[in-house]
This record gives sequence, structure tokens and C-alpha cells, in this order.
Amino acid sequence: MAIVEDEMEDVLCLQLYHQDVDRANDDILPQGTVFIIKEPYLKLMADGNYGIRVDHLSDIVYLPVGDHRFPRVGSEGLRNTCSYTRAFDCSPTPDEERAICPALCDLESASTSVFLSRKAEALYQLQRYRECCVVLTTHRVEYPDNIQAKNDLTRAVERLVEQVKGRYHFQQLYREASKLRPPCLDHSSHTGPVAVKHSGSRGRGLFTTEAVKAGDLLLCEKAFSYAFAQPGDSEYDKHVSLLISPETNTMTLGAQAELLTMTVQKMHRNPSLASTITDLHHGSYKSVEISDADDAPVVDTFLVERVIFLTSFGCPLPSRETIMSSRLGTYGQKPKYEDEKFHSCGIWPIASYINHSCNSNARGAFIGDMMIVRATRDIAANTEITFW
Repeated sequence: MAIVEDEMEDVLCLQLYHQDVDRANDDILPQGTVFIIKEPYLKLMADGNYGIRVDHLSDIVYLPVGDHRFPRVGSEGLRNTCSYTRAFDCSPTPDEERAICPALCDLESASTSVFLSRKAEALYQLQRYRECCVVLTTHRVEYPDNIQAKNDLTRAVERLVEQVKGRYHFQQLYREASKLRPPCLDHSSHTGPVAVKHSGSRGRGLFTTEAVKAGDLLLCEKAFSYAFAQPGDSEYDKHVSLLISPETNTMTLGAQAELLTMTVQKMHRNPSLASTITDLHHGSYKSVEISDADDAPVVDTFLVERVIFLTSFGCPLPSRETIMSSRLGTYGQKPKYEDEKFHSCGIWPIASYINHSCNSNARGAFIGDMMIVRATRDIAANTEITFW
């Protein structure tokens, strides 16, 4: 939230939603920042005055000094604002270029080792482990004494084996999830013999591509985004998030509100991943038909909100305790988690295609932000996978 001034020197309150929670307010909107708000949404504030609410990250366009859209009126401080980036519009000498931005130095003098390391890390975070291994192998050949490159290659190979072969040390995953807060595990997704296909009146569903046996691993998927809430954590309860949607006139409480921010932030930073979410079921909601505008990705927050409402999963930290306690409950003992609500939630895109059936043939379990789906009985090829 900030106080802003328009071109007519009128002052009002501005509320920016779904911003990066790791950034301070002064970093997101420093004093003197000039910007355009697309299709401003005016709302009535608690004090009776009106303010502007911005739900979509792409609805605010920050203007550099010198932009032809930069206002010619406003406060004296605003008119005197300057930016070092204007230097790039001039014709500096080579020495001045190096003083302005080290990145403009001769590329041959840049560290190839650092470049390869950063490229590999980017590919790793995008879960493109095969390409990551290729880059790290090159790094190892050119810099054989680099211990970090060796360790990174070992880690990338482990993720690639998980991704391709579906080989996981589940006990290790369980131990990691028990210690980490939030329990976001450094492991990759594996898609077994399954594929998304049309399922008649049920829309789309997940089907087997070959016959599988009871207990076979069908899917081990890392969440696209995951919001963690520790059950019974009094500190979390003190700072619980509350989001009021102007599009649906509904309120979202707790981790699901945080999940929305995490998801739109990830889609905005990594536009190539946006279709993973936009292709999911979103009911009758009609989204915008463009993917970018003003040289920036367009992320429809209301669409993401609908996707989360219809396809996200609520989950416990580990499923093992809930399953074991429910079994004890069948023998007359009160299950440990009978009255406990799990507020953690996430989006597992492939698993979200699994439809419901009273005669299900698969079961899902959670270890941190990993979802494991196994067959509960023998399943023939081209059969739809269903949950209870």
C-alpha cells in the first residue's frame, strides 16, 4: 500500500496485490517511481475515500525517465527525478561504458566458469536436468579443479535419474520433509505410464498408456507452487492471510491466499511456464486471449484464482501418519488427526487431471511438496486413473 499522485496532482491510496513477499515495500515502489495503471479499479477504502486496487501484475507499467509517456506535470521532486539508465541513450566512451555497467565489458574478459555455473543453475531450477547435465559436463571438462561444478553435476544426475527412471529414496524424502520448513524438497518430478486424454462428459482425465500392477508408481510430481502452514502454529495463526476477490466477491483465508500470490509471481517471472497453469480446468471463466503486452507477460490473476479453487490439493506434511492413524481408528481408537485440519495446499498440474470415482483405482500421498500416486489394483492399458 502506498500514497500516489496523479498528473493532476490529486492524491489517493494505491494497493498492489500479489507482490513479491520477500521484497520490502520501499523496494517494490520507491518514492518518485512513475508508472501507468491499466484499467484502474477504484474501491472504497475504510476511511470513506476512494483508492486504486491492482490485482494483476501486468496492469502496472513502470516508466523510466525519458520515456515518451513520462508526465510533464507533477511535483517538483518528480520533475527533478533522474536515472542513470538514461546514460545508455548517449554515446559514452569505452571507459564510461565500463563505469556505467560491467556487463558491457568485453565478453572475452568475463568468467566462462561463472557463466556456465549460472546457466546450469537456471536450467536446474527450470527442471531441465538433461540440458543442465550437458552444461555441467562441459564445465567439468574445461575446469576440472572446480569442486562445486563436480557436486552440481552429481546433484543434476540424481535429479535426471528421478525424472526419467522414477527412482526415489522415499525414506530420504520423508526425512527431508520432516526437517525442512517449508518442506520444499530438492527433487524432480517423474511421470510414469500415464497421459492426459479426453474423458467424455468428465472433460479431461489421466489415463494409463500401458498395463500396470497394483503398487506401481504412476506419478511422483513436485508442486508447481506450494503454500505451507504448520498445523497448530500460533505464530502462523497471528499472521494468516486474508484475500477478498472483487471478481467473485469471495474471501480466501490462509495458505490458499498465499498460494495465489506464489503462483502468479512464478508465472510472471517465468512466462514459458504459464501455460502449465492456464491449460488447467478453470470452469466457465473467460480469460484474456493475449499472453504479453507492453513487452511484459500478461498474467490473469482471476484465472489463476479459479484454477486454484478447482484444481488445487490440500495436503498434510506427510501422509503416512494420517493413513496409519485412520487405520487405527477402524479398530476403535480415535485417529490422531481426526479433528486436525491441514491448511497447506499446492498445485500439482498433472495430478489435477485425475477425476473422482467411488470405485477408484489409485491413491495419492504427500511428502512435503511431492505428491506420489500409485495404483491400488492392476489396471489395464488405456484405463482412466481415478481417486476416491
